Amino acid sequence: MSVSRAQPPVSLLIHSNLYEIDPVLKSVLRRFWQAHSQYEDRLRAFGRWVGETLLPAVWHLDHHSPPCHLYFSPFADRVDHVWLDPLQWQILNQLHQFEMIADIWKSRSLMYHYALGYLLSDAGLYCIFTLTTQTAIILDKYGPFREVVPKLAGLQKPYAYGATFYTEATSGSDLSQNQTVARRVGDHWVLTGEKYFTSNVGIADWALVTAFEEGAERHIKNLRLFVVPRYREGGEPNYVIRRLKPKVGSRLVPTGEVVLDGAIGWHVGELSQGIYYTVESLMYSRLANAVASMGLAMKAYLEAQAFAQRRVTFGRPIIAHPLLREEFEVWRRQLERSTALAFWAVALLDGCWRQSPPYSEAYQLARLITHIAKNRTAEQALAITQWAIEVYGGIGVTTDFLIERWHRETQVAIIWEGTSHIHALEMVEAIRRKGAGRILVDYIRQQGCPAQDLARLETLIQRIESEPEEQVQRQAKHLLRQLAEWLEQWLTA
Repeated sequence: MSVSRAQPPVSLLIHSNLYEIDPVLKSVLRRFWQAHSQYEDRLRAFGRWVGETLLPAVWHLDHHSPPCHLYFSPFADRVDHVWLDPLQWQILNQLHQFEMIADIWKSRSLMYHYALGYLLSDAGLYCIFTLTTQTAIILDKYGPFREVVPKLAGLQKPYAYGATFYTEATSGSDLSQNQTVARRVGDHWVLTGEKYFTSNVGIADWALVTAFEEGAERHIKNLRLFVVPRYREGGEPNYVIRRLKPKVGSRLVPTGEVVLDGAIGWHVGELSQGIYYTVESLMYSRLANAVASMGLAMKAYLEAQAFAQRRVTFGRPIIAHPLLREEFEVWRRQLERSTALAFWAVALLDGCWRQSPPYSEAYQLARLITHIAKNRTAEQALAITQWAIEVYGGIGVTTDFLIERWHRETQVAIIWEGTSHIHALEMVEAIRRKGAGRILVDYIRQQGCPAQDLARLETLIQRIESEPEEQVQRQAKHLLRQLAEWLEQWLTA
């Protein structure tokens, strides 16, 4: 793989087909996606587009032209316009042409969407589509405004974009601490409060927003979910964007602070089900985080491999030295294991994503594996991308090349949609209160798992179920990793 003068030197993968050169993805997709062969040509075309168009574009946008917040019009009207580089809009339109969201409605399956998410694996760009997918699915399933779903899904122009405004300064993962209040006025609601970390802000036409009814006790089961448009009927902004957040990674998705000062909204589905809709919406983004983490890790691995094949020290390419050669093999096996875990989680949700509360055992299993997969893939991606920088040596930490960007993006993946602490505690809750551990054991047993291996899993689940809760919580991160390691070994045995 030589670098010509016509090839931007920012990545050794430019002009490669990222689908074709991936040593893991095709076998994983064949295992978990029955219709995979029908999508091969589309995946191959997308992999070629990533190598030829996306890689140089994201380097430029990330370094020189991230989203910009314009507060006022020339007449001092507050407009809160978030400007995107025309190149970024072009990329977003191309992603719609690949039917990244639309195929969900055409095939009634999530698999193609997440396969593209893995190959795209740009935390900023993929976040734009992930949030839009969440919004489209929730509105399509529960209403209101189902008529806007075709635009959100990329089935109809002009395309629309969605967002989730959940996080507040007083409440990250603990949504029971939301301070935003909703007051019913006729056929709609008026929302007042502040949202502290709102991605897709300024480009989202519709946002899912959490709030409590005025006067209600702040208990998690009293949480309500609303949909809030960007503009009111007269065209004026429905809420104020205070500022955009400077971030270490995911710079291509605008993330900001929003002030809801009498914003108009409508409740989603049944008011009493708001917390369930909210958590359900997070399932889609947590899986996106999982597949994108592994896509980022694979890009870093392939960058390091291409570099190591040509970098010569002590008379031979560094990949020929036994220590580094062994490290490449170790990380390739880990990529295979964690990618399998991520797409198994996707496949489990794919079998039940059309369900509504109360959810089935299949959904509870998908939820448990999603927590495990999201956390495991983020941690492994962080380690793999850091190792890839070390392969590059000193130039790996400069911003001249994309190798450092893959590591910066994984810094976001480890935090987004819940830290390891949250997923460890959610895992405990799913096993102790939802019976998801028993469901998992029964599922694995039905797959013909050897009795000795199954006994190890049962012992681990029993420990989580029966030991004192405070003791389990203290060890929850360790237990989460143990579960992930067992499942990875079982999946790739």
